[in-house]
Amino acid sequence: MKITKDFKFGFPDPNAPEIPGETKPYRHFTLKPGEPLQDNTVIPTVYENFMHGYNETEGKGNYLGFRRIVDNVAGAYEWITYEECLERVKNFGSAILSEKIGLKPNEPLGIYSINRPEWVISDYAAMFNSIITVPLYDTLGLQALQFIINQVEMKVCCAANDKAKKLLENASSYPTLKKLIVFDEIDDELKKVSEEASIEIYYFGDLEKEGKENRKDFILPKNETVGCICYTSGTTGNPKGAILTNDNLISFCRSIRNLRDNNLFRYITHEDSYLSYLPLAHVFERVVQNTVTYFGGKIGFYQGDTSKLLDDVGVLKPTLFASVPRLLNRIYDAVWDNINKTGGLTAWLFNFAYNSKKRGLKRGRNTHWLWDRFVFNNVRNKLGGNVKAIYSGSAPLSADVTDFLNICFSCDVQEGYGQTETVACLSLTDKWDMESGHVGGPMSPVEVKLRDIEDMGYLTTDKPYPRGEICVRGHSVFKGYYKNPELTKEVLDEDGWFRTGDIGIWDEHNRIAIIDRVKNIFKLAQGEYVAPEKIEEVYLKYPIVNQIFVHGESLESQLVGIVVPKKKEFIDYAIANGVDASLPFEEMCKDKSIIKKLVSDMNVHARSHNLKGFEVIKNIYLEPHEFTEAENLLSPILKVKRGQALQKYRSIIKGLYDELKRK
Repeated sequence: MKITKDFKFGFPDPNAPEIPGETKPYRHFTLKPGEPLQDNTVIPTVYENFMHGYNETEGKGNYLGFRRIVDNVAGAYEWITYEECLERVKNFGSAILSEKIGLKPNEPLGIYSINRPEWVISDYAAMFNSIITVPLYDTLGLQALQFIINQVEMKVCCAANDKAKKLLENASSYPTLKKLIVFDEIDDELKKVSEEASIEIYYFGDLEKEGKENRKDFILPKNETVGCICYTSGTTGNPKGAILTNDNLISFCRSIRNLRDNNLFRYITHEDSYLSYLPLAHVFERVVQNTVTYFGGKIGFYQGDTSKLLDDVGVLKPTLFASVPRLLNRIYDAVWDNINKTGGLTAWLFNFAYNSKKRGLKRGRNTHWLWDRFVFNNVRNKLGGNVKAIYSGSAPLSADVTDFLNICFSCDVQEGYGQTETVACLSLTDKWDMESGHVGGPMSPVEVKLRDIEDMGYLTTDKPYPRGEICVRGHSVFKGYYKNPELTKEVLDEDGWFRTGDIGIWDEHNRIAIIDRVKNIFKLAQGEYVAPEKIEEVYLKYPIVNQIFVHGESLESQLVGIVVPKKKEFIDYAIANGVDASLPFEEMCKDKSIIKKLVSDMNVHARSHNLKGFEVIKNIYLEPHEFTEAENLLSPILKVKRGQALQKYRSIIKGLYDELKRK
């Protein structure tokens, strides 16, 4: 398909009424005017979705892959077929319905583990019996765990053994939790801790055997049966439990099916393989896996250690790769750092080929018979060499990185936009559209509109393009927050429109471009609104910045930041600017002269990327240690938790402002 100058990826519903302060709802261009949103009669539930993939391979195709670790060395991938998976789901499902475990439809089953086959089997066993799964994030803090378990009144939880131990050590904090099902064999220590906590503990494998001997029929869900309560990690306060039905969970896959039928999405088959490492407790990973499953593809799980991810990639050699901008940005930085350090003819040739292919992107082409083979092949091999499609979600991907992926990997690069509350299904870029800087048109199960945010100056009457808060309605939109009607009412109106909190525009092709955020903004003392995430994205492109947290106060006129520098790059930079080379890294980070120099250089970079004067950082603290999930400073999708970061660095931020006042 050729993207012409006048092509539109969405169209305003001509039958919708004109409402002041809003655009008309926009729909996917494959829908006809007046036609309802893509319905849910095909693949109505997660069960039908799995069975479609099962039938694609007649049950014989490899499905779930894992690497057995012996003496700290991971072996080759071992596979469970679709047929074997279904048998294990029947067995385990029968066990959790038995009197011993005692779960009933519409009751919650917790899952607390890294991604692995047992996670998927537990999830299916619950949902195929109309039991609600409640995933617990692998690195949730104790307070959040307590809140979730107590809010849903969880009685039974499946867990990896290390997570089971963590739950048992704090068992008094959640009195409803009475039974744990652990994925690996139970050792004496775990048995002892469970006895002390007065919690029954069962081995997953034993329950599978018992379920096989006492098989029960599935209690299959319907379209509107709740399948999952997915808690958002949040950046402040307690997590929120989004109530997701089977209809919600399968909407993304139905949309992909529609795109594929119209040659707008890569043809996926049972021969395709996908590396699973993003947390399954997050909707982005879940909908990607649902889609791979629908087409009968293979899902290989990582070892559980992201530092060994490239080893897993090298062994699996996936054809499909889904990621988040943070990791893709690291690949981008690593390649360019290497090219710049190498210099000479190699760097000249890389840049020449890069710019040549970048011009090709404007013509809708990301392949080149010569450059792909001789210049970009080494970059392509970083993801195993077989990748045919890269999907990005959870946060905006910068235009530079989108272009980089298209140029270096010569594959389909598609960016999705959505939230937990829309089960990652709101908009998606088209495989034929290689223009960066947007997140595509509306997906077929939903309709999307913008509404005025007057106090920020974003109006749907703005020229040349309408601007406003992105709102969505349709099959993917959640049913509300669990036991929180007040918060539900704030974001979900009586007509079913969910207010995303993101500011967007409709561009010339009726695609959505995200330009700001309603919630994560500061109003500085001079009255200017500041969106820190947008500013952080710019500073993260500076070669010395590894992580950054930007903050502003309503009584202050300037911004400050906490910066985690890249260790090697910062040491080289500091020495080149007169810092004693014998000093430890931590001491270099305290050097006021180098901090002043770095702020100046960072702001030259910031202004070159069109940040306004009030958007640049005036003072920074150099943090020598990375923000981590274990410290509760990063969400599972690696976004900075603003509330927690502010709490940790509040005194330092005060000191940064005090320094500015003394200048």
